[in-house]
Amino acid sequence: VNHGSGSASHDIGQYGIKAQTDRKTLEAALATVGDVTLVGDVVGYIAALVRGTRESPDLEVGASPRAGAMLARAARARAALDGRNYVIPDDVKALAVPALR
Repeated sequence: VNHGSGSASHDIGQYGIKAQTDRKTLEAALATVGDVTLVGDVVGYIAALVRGTRESPDLEVGASPRAGAMLARAARARAALDGRNYVIPDDVKALAVPALR
């Protein structure tokens, strides 16, 4: 496992962790997620959600722009897992609370 610059690679097997997939399968899954379309209306929806967290008097600290980007990425992954090549608002709704928490 490499984490950060200059860290040594470790054999994760020594911790009893077993690979659940191989590199080729993981790269293919990431490519599939990257191919999922995120249309302007859904991008606007995500932006409004994130902006709303910063403008809400009920929240001390709102979500960052990076949080919005990660929510978009998660929504793409959910769409891909559901067999779609496009994101729908329900993908965003399902992930908004856990992603922005």
